This record gives sequence, structure tokens and C-alpha cells, in this order.
Amino acid sequence: MKNLIIFLLFIPFLTSCGENNHNTYADDLISFEYPESFAILSEKDLDDFTTIHIDGPEKTSLVITITPELYQYDLHEYSDVMHQLLENKSKMGNHVVRKTKEISTTINGEEHPGITNYYSARSFLDKSKFQFSFYILYGPENTFIVQEERRDKYIKGHKDVVESIINSIELQGLNAGQLHTQSL
Repeated sequence: MKNLIIFLLFIPFLTSCGENNHNTYADDLISFEYPESFAILSEKDLDDFTTIHIDGPEKTSLVITITPELYQYDLHEYSDVMHQLLENKSKMGNHVVRKTKEISTTINGEEHPGITNYYSARSFLDKSKFQFSFYILYGPENTFIVQEERRDKYIKGHKDVVESIINSIELQGLNAGQLHTQSL
């Protein structure tokens, strides 16, 4: 009986450990709390291009450049375009997994639908990973609201892996957006 009581007292500890072990990056997206500040992108803003910086390894940043050409797409088409920009399985040995989730949030009392994209890029060459995510919402007056998700501790990889992803994008010759590394 004494052993049973000790075991029952120990269960909450085991449960909490299990939760921590399964608290993956993808799981975090489900309960993600959106910050109050958003970058509202309009066509005027995009005249000079708009970049989203995500800190990467070895003093580099992953920079998503959103160009005016992206306005011809709706959110899901945009998501497909970004996936094309990232994925090149054969030429550079990279495999990119995308998870897309429908989202909505309230800004200034107005609800905005959108999508969240989570990307995980794995290099077949050295088995390293590079992970990041961002989300896009429909903004007022046909603008896009774009916000990166700052989870730097989940961004893993090496500079050459990031650059190989970039190179594979350049090989595809798609001009709807650009992805590149930038020194900090």
C-alpha cells in the first residue's frame, strides 16, 4: 500500500516530464499567442521591398523579401509560392516540410483571417536542420499583415546549410519572392 501511494504521488512528475519532452516546435504553434504589433504591408510599403529577418546560426539572418508580385496571389497561393521557393529536393539535397494552419486574430477590434506556415528544412548532406515559421493575415484595404515568429532557440543548422537552401531557391528562378542570408 505504501508503495502504491508513493507511485501515485510520483505520477504528476512523470506527466510533466512527458509534456516537456513532447513540447515540440510544431506543438507550440497550436497555442501561439500573437503579439499586438504587426507589420502592415501595403503596395506603397513594397515599393522598396519589405524584409522579415529571422536570426540564424553563425551571425546570419534568414531574410524573407516580399515583393509586389506577391499581390497577385491569395494567401494559400502565396503559401504555395513560398513552398516552391524553399523546396528543391534533388539539386541541393534539401528536403523542406511545410505545415499550414488556418488562423485568425483580432486587431483593433477587427478579426483578420490568415494562415500560419511552419517550415523545417533538412539537409541530406550533413543531416542538420533549419527551422522557422511565419504567418500572414489579410489586413485592411487589401493589405497583407506579415509577422515572423521569433523562436530563435529552435533555429538550428549551419551557414552552409542555409546557403544551400538559398542556392536551391535561386536555381528555381522564381521571382515572386527572395530568400537570402545577411550578415548581422
